[in-house]
Amino acid sequence: MSNKRILVVDDETDVCEMLVELLGSLGYEAVSTLNGKEALEALNRGKFDLVISDLKMPEIDGRSLLRSIKRKSKSLPVVIITGYGTAATPDEMAALGADAYLAKPFTIKEIAKVVADLIGDDRDREKNGRRSVGSQGNRAYIQGIASGWCPEGSARKTS
Repeated sequence: MSNKRILVVDDETDVCEMLVELLGSLGYEAVSTLNGKEALEALNRGKFDLVISDLKMPEIDGRSLLRSIKRKSKSLPVVIITGYGTAATPDEMAALGADAYLAKPFTIKEIAKVVADLIGDDRDREKNGRRSVGSQGNRAYIQGIASGWCPEGSARKTS
């Protein structure tokens, strides 16, 4: 079991629950918040090794949250996820400091690979690194968020 902590931020409860469960099954300790304001409070209260944040949220959106996180800690990796394909581009998110970008719906393998690449131990990287991003696998359908398949290669490391 990893001692790495991941903060999941999404205004959709189902997405938070799915990601917390998935990340837990991969050996990470994951907690979730439903908006950017709660996320900033959680980051002030405790240490996290990675943040996975939705882009479109009420109050403090993913862009503003990303900016706030990077102002405080440039080294804290942030993954932006979005169900709105045209809401932002990987290049725009990279310019703001995002370490990776995933379009919903993404595969379990895609999220596992991105997390392992950013904070996994060498064993995780080796196991997940042998599969290409966008390889076929179980799709993590996020009910009520998006329909259809994400384009192959939609998980992009932005740096």
